[in-house]
Amino acid sequence: MKIEVQLDEHCSEVKVLIMTDRISREVQELMDRIALSTTDILLGFQKDEEVPLSLEEIIRVYTSAGKVYAVMEEGEYQLHYRLYEVEDRVNPKYFCTDFAVGNCEFTKSEAL
Repeated sequence: MKIEVQLDEHCSEVKVLIMTDRISREVQELMDRIALSTTDILLGFQKDEEVPLSLEEIIRVYTSAGKVYAVMEEGEYQLHYRLYEVEDRVNPKYFCTDFAVGNCEFTKSEAL
């Protein structure tokens, strides 16, 4: 793998370009890590379809049978992240953790 950085004083936003002949596991992991570190969105999968999930709309994240899932009002999505990676990404003000990651604001409003 080669890494190239181009400095441009007119560039106001970081742009990442991955050039490859195919999407290997290594490339997918790299894309996931970049996406995880730069946005408030997690990539979820439902029936092999990739869906961007807003952190604000996630109710909870949990593990089952070695896989990580995000629960949204419209359904569940499998995540290709480890639970600790999701914990590192979410705002601790809104999410609480124990054995799962839960949106505390959603939980409070639903309990009323």
